[in-house]
Amino acid sequence: MLYDPDDLSQVEVWQHGTFLERVRPLSPQPQRRPKAPSPAPPPPAKSSEERDNEWVDRLVDEGKALELTPDPIEEALAEQRRLDEQVVALIEDHVHPEVFDAKRVRDFLDRFGPLDPRAVEDALLLALEFGGVDQHLDQLLTDLLSHQETP
Repeated sequence: MLYDPDDLSQVEVWQHGTFLERVRPLSPQPQRRPKAPSPAPPPPAKSSEERDNEWVDRLVDEGKALELTPDPIEEALAEQRRLDEQVVALIEDHVHPEVFDAKRVRDFLDRFGPLDPRAVEDALLLALEFGGVDQHLDQLLTDLLSHQETP
């Protein structure tokens, strides 16, 4: 298993050097409707020192806004989202509309992705050639995963 000890929001499971899946913590949903939020209390009056600190804080925030170095993690996540959207569009174009479920495909990609769109297209065409465009989406996604090469 591979994970970031500072961020346990996702764990990758590998077996004998082969990627199996990416898992996330279980997040159960409440069964009852949540209570209405209580109104926020009015902010307390600010002293002259606090107003001076606000001015300094605003200048610091403006300086932070000028930083031009891109975050490599955000760039990698954006690239993963771009690849995922290509795979979703590719599957949507090739399967029967009654079978396609974008949420299920995105959940699959969150768990097993990212997948190379070119390899997915080759595997998708092969799976559709043998199974048809109306086969179950779960079986189609499993077939796609079995045709992917692990890094």
